[in-house]
Amino acid sequence: MPPGPWRKEDRIPPGREEPISRQVAAAIARRRSELPFGDLFGERTVLVPVPRSGLMKPGSLWPASNIAQALVEHALGWRVAPVLRRRQAVRKSAFAEPGDRPRPEEHRLSLSVERALGMAGDILLVDDIVTRGSTFLGAASRLAQDFPGVKIRAFAVLRTMGLQPEIEQILAPCRGRPFLVGDRADREP
Repeated sequence: MPPGPWRKEDRIPPGREEPISRQVAAAIARRRSELPFGDLFGERTVLVPVPRSGLMKPGSLWPASNIAQALVEHALGWRVAPVLRRRQAVRKSAFAEPGDRPRPEEHRLSLSVERALGMAGDILLVDDIVTRGSTFLGAASRLAQDFPGVKIRAFAVLRTMGLQPEIEQILAPCRGRPFLVGDRADREP
């Protein structure tokens, strides 16, 4: 345990930890009707985890897949369909300068659809963090090629807030949208 304000009663006993993905899914399930994005989750919604920026290796951690699975376990979607794959790696946005982040088109071209979804209702792309929305826009564009006319939306557990002088609220559920400005992505909020 690191030094600091931790107290003995704050510790989680070994074996009692619950993955953050399940905690998030449980909180959404409890408060779904109050949340501005609660309508994203439906009984016929197929959850498609967004691939990481690098190529997947067997046994790799895939946060978006863990989140999607936890959402389905809490009846917030029909099933998980990990159909998007990276054919080639792209730069990781978190470590790139703002002007060097991969653009939506680069994401779209780096992705392939591995297998059909079958009889899908809506598709909900699931990721852990959204920065500008480039990955979501590229992934949605790639899926729209194979599934024209299917409603594709996106959900991220966290959103970046840019250079804010002060963070007023840590938990601030919101509904937003990514959009193109030329060939670059931006989002509101």
